[in-house]
Amino acid sequence: MLQIPIIKYILKQKSILVLSAHCDDAPIACGGLLLRLKEESKSSCRILSVVFSGGDDEVRKKEEEDAAKYFGVELYRIFSFPDTGFPNHWYEIKTNLFRLREELGADNIGAVISPRCEDQHQDHRIIAENAWRIFRNHMIFEYELQKYEGDLSKPNLYVEIPKEVAEKKIQILMECYKSRIIHNWWKEENFEALMRVRGMEINTEFAEGLTARKILI
Repeated sequence: MLQIPIIKYILKQKSILVLSAHCDDAPIACGGLLLRLKEESKSSCRILSVVFSGGDDEVRKKEEEDAAKYFGVELYRIFSFPDTGFPNHWYEIKTNLFRLREELGADNIGAVISPRCEDQHQDHRIIAENAWRIFRNHMIFEYELQKYEGDLSKPNLYVEIPKEVAEKKIQILMECYKSRIIHNWWKEENFEALMRVRGMEINTEFAEGLTARKILI
């Protein structure tokens, strides 16, 4: 197993763009990574979150704003595309991603963190596919989301998560996203379990798994 200090590389860049179809996607999938970036960057780079739905839901929007503060992320923009309806708006989503790239400046974006292209949820998949259309010259890390569809990835990039960071991630999720408690899968045990499985795969206690399709060295 080769260890590469990718986080140190990313932190040399000016900003990291974190893409989510829904409020809570990225915090669930890679909240540990976000906390590590916050700690290790010492505010030397911007971590920008862009969420494509929930902007018209005051509860969800407030939850995302609160969580972003704890994760050390700047909630740069939150759109109001309809939940589950992204395939009908794929071109508008692509256009907005293009505008974001131009607004931030392509050279100012060090990396993009997005859902996976193989994700079975249509909204996640649309974001992932358009990320690859727009950010062709950028390093893209794709995160996995555990859910009913059973479409977890086979990661080729692991982020080791210290125990205290894993515990903090779960605490933020449970405290900030109160509206999600209605779902039977919204449990501390579920969030901990996947981090333990990914940790086991790299001989550590906790980790998060991502997919890095193309890394040029």
